[in-house]
Amino acid sequence: MERAPVPYTAAGMFAASDGTSVYAGGGFDDVGNVHNDLLRYDPMGDFCWTSLAPSPDQHYASQAVYFNGKIYSIGGLDSANNPTNTTRIYDIGANSWTAGTPMPSALSDMAVVLWNGIIYIAGGYNGTDDVDTLYAYDIAADTWTTLASMPQAMDAPGFGAINGKLYIASGYAGQGELNTLYVYNIATNTWTNGANVPQPAGSCGSAVFNGQLYLFGGSFPPLATTQIYDPVTNTWITGSNMNVSRWLFYGATIGDDSIVAPGGAESNAFPIDDNEQLIPNPCGTPTPTPTPTCTLAEGFCDINQLAVTGWFTQNNSEPLGTTNWFHGKDTLFPAFEGVPNAYIAADFNNGAAVATISNWLLTLYADFLHAHRGFPTAPRSPPDPYEH
Repeated sequence: MERAPVPYTAAGMFAASDGTSVYAGGGFDDVGNVHNDLLRYDPMGDFCWTSLAPSPDQHYASQAVYFNGKIYSIGGLDSANNPTNTTRIYDIGANSWTAGTPMPSALSDMAVVLWNGIIYIAGGYNGTDDVDTLYAYDIAADTWTTLASMPQAMDAPGFGAINGKLYIASGYAGQGELNTLYVYNIATNTWTNGANVPQPAGSCGSAVFNGQLYLFGGSFPPLATTQIYDPVTNTWITGSNMNVSRWLFYGATIGDDSIVAPGGAESNAFPIDDNEQLIPNPCGTPTPTPTPTCTLAEGFCDINQLAVTGWFTQNNSEPLGTTNWFHGKDTLFPAFEGVPNAYIAADFNNGAAVATISNWLLTLYADFLHAHRGFPTAPRSPPDPYEH
């Protein structure tokens, strides 16, 4: 499902989760700027994006991982499109960045996988060629080691770790797109082959969810397909399609709930601000309804959530136009608070030609005792909403 868009268009931005929020950073936008922004997205609460301390350098085309209260972002391309070997460490509690020991080689477009306190870097692009290297970064010791090489050099695969094994799926080798699945056994330091990927998907988003590897999007022209690998049966199945076909992006798993996939690029290769959330098990366990409080939150960070949070729209413009309420655009003007696009708006296109504009955003009926309603909306009161 569609969620609040990323505050800027972003291809190649990383996405990592602490189990509750998604941390997304870097990326390049549709005018060619490379970013050092760091953002936090709340997919389970207010659906808002929050700006955090930017990283010391601009970067894109490298995934990050979360471990023990910190985000680790390694390598990637810089603002001059050169691979880097930087180990960036973001402390969530302190909202600050430090640097770890640099990676042995400068790389972009690698598989970046965490298992048991070790970050594994497989394959990638060194600025001239694809590589077959496998590096391991010991977080506690802040040291790097070199492990068994991959069966072939590659870049931009899908990837994940399940039960002590790394799974590296599809990607590119030179100008060719791969359908391979390589499996690395951490305990034995050896590689084997898994079942081929049904649809090659270089530069796809990927994540591990409930013990299975998910690949979504990728390739060029980009796909909307979701491909799911079960390591127990060594088989692939097809999942739900994405709403927007795209490539050049990553994904993050939110605990046992869902996968979030921000940014990427469309078929014209231009970066976009799309943000989607896949909820493979939408029914789940029912949650008791909480006791109501006296707080009224507008919830304007994500226009797709308006109906869920109790808002109602009514366009009475005459004659009707082609648009309704839309999500905020920082290119028009920034929000008063929060990230620049954290608002919703309506405009003259709600009516056609010479029209009377009358487009309403209404709350459900509510009583306010000794309170001030500080936003220009009208309550929805049975049997009909009223206008003033």
